[in-house]
Amino acid sequence: MAVEIDITIDDKATESMNALLSAISGDSRSDLMQVASRAALVSMQEYYGDFNAKGGWINPSGPTHGPGRKSSGFGNLVTEGWNVAEADANGFTLNNGTPWLTGKMKDWTQTPSKQWLTIPLVPEAHGVRARDFPQKTFFAGRSIAIKTSSGEIKPVYALVKSVNHKKVKGAMAPEEVYVDPAIEAIEDELKRVLGV
Repeated sequence: MAVEIDITIDDKATESMNALLSAISGDSRSDLMQVASRAALVSMQEYYGDFNAKGGWINPSGPTHGPGRKSSGFGNLVTEGWNVAEADANGFTLNNGTPWLTGKMKDWTQTPSKQWLTIPLVPEAHGVRARDFPQKTFFAGRSIAIKTSSGEIKPVYALVKSVNHKKVKGAMAPEEVYVDPAIEAIEDELKRVLGV
């Protein structure tokens, strides 16, 4: 499921800007919204790039943090995933179809599509499906485990019926991140075109 943000400029613009916009119609107004949408898009990509660089997606209290953990690249996918889905005379739509992004924006309960969810318990299992784990695995009670070099049984995935996920603070950019640059771009373009 994609994240979609619809921006109708008339709802966000000042009264004086709306007066100017009402004098512009058709292709000229659509061109303005293209300029606005590109400014909003750049700002969203910057916001999510910074969010990712600051570790915004990472929960260091989880069991998969530590030596051996490989990045899934989720933060980069989110940053690069933003696009302008549509722009017309009234506004524009920003879209991001990165898998799992909508799940980071709300509290929710994940349940299995089959019998069990496999929840990584060690850093090496992060972002790796249980069937793709590089060592030979086997079922051990309510876990999928490996045998260590010393012969110990070490669980690497828990088998559970559900997991409660909490919303990630900052996962949805504040409105001013995409609206303010759009309005500013329209104002700048109007000044340039009208010579104001």
